[in-house]
Amino acid sequence: MFEFVYGSLLEVIVSNQAVSALADMPDTEWDSGTCKTPPSVPQPNGLAETCPGAPTKPTGKSRIIKLGVCRKLEF
Repeated sequence: MFEFVYGSLLEVIVSNQAVSALADMPDTEWDSGTCKTPPSVPQPNGLAETCPGAPTKPTGKSRIIKLGVCRKLEF
């Protein structure tokens, strides 16, 4: 019951704020000719527009492990 009353009250408050905000806005007409997308600017730092290739994983080095260490690691 409390949630219903809270939701209704919140809806009324938001609705009243929206109506008052719209009433405060000047009534102007928009001309679509005045709204234009700015031109894209080339990057000044000289970076390429394509992504570089993925990094490669270095080849593994063979390691010589002492026999005592191997025995300690066995479960």
